[in-house]
Amino acid sequence: MAWTTINHSCGHTEQHQLYGPGRDRERKAAWMAKDVCSDCRASDLAKANAEAADAASEIGFAPLTGSDKQVAWATKIRLDYYNALIEAYGPNVVDGRNIAAEFLSVEIKAGWWIDHKSGYRPEEIISLLKQSYPVVFAQLAELAARRSK
Repeated sequence: MAWTTINHSCGHTEQHQLYGPGRDRERKAAWMAKDVCSDCRASDLAKANAEAADAASEIGFAPLTGSDKQVAWATKIRLDYYNALIEAYGPNVVDGRNIAAEFLSVEIKAGWWIDHKSGYRPEEIISLLKQSYPVVFAQLAELAARRSK
């Protein structure tokens, strides 16, 4: 175990405690130097979370419940699924209501979005939500059907 000063790609210098044999510490230090420092990473994450929260508010998503960190993370996940839905199926607005946003607003627990963060295509997420909230989806499907007329 040794404390090592690392000059990160962002130009900042940080002390890191590295473990293992010398050659492994050197390799780890070189790898860490290619990344930004922890302060820059936190700043970038806060900026991305704020942008996702602004976009979610603009789209009209229902607010999520959970801790602040869970809500920030889940907002980003839900926004990614929304963008994938729009890319796959195009905008779906009926009578001024954004159907895709309403589909994705049915589940408001941040933990659910985090549990389903990857490995699902947009239509699989819709299917999972439909199973959990069949009555709401029947109403939204009826509204979506009016769009196609």
